[in-house]
Amino acid sequence: MVETGRTIDCQNCDQAEASCVTDLAALLWQPKACGGSLIMKDQECDVLRKMILEILAKGRVHYTDLEKKATATCYFSATTNTFKRQLHYLLDNAYVQRVARAVYQITPKDQDYLVLLT
Repeated sequence: MVETGRTIDCQNCDQAEASCVTDLAALLWQPKACGGSLIMKDQECDVLRKMILEILAKGRVHYTDLEKKATATCYFSATTNTFKRQLHYLLDNAYVQRVARAVYQITPKDQDYLVLLT
């Protein structure tokens, strides 16, 4: 983390660390209101989109599993609502497709987008 010299592994952090990161982020993050909704910064959107795409790159995933994996990280912006917005962005732009009820997979276009995000 900045100024403490300490890093947190977001894939393997404990509940106390996740809670501290969330609390600190809530204090520092100043979202802009736009028509009653919150707009995430582009970089935060990209992090969540990349996370969704990396999960889907392993194969077809059910919505519930995808949501749980994406929101279980220590990223403060990975809430249920932001996850839904980013998944809809990926669907609307044909980076992800729905192959069955609540089952999603990546598209060839998504592979290019994932490379761009990394």
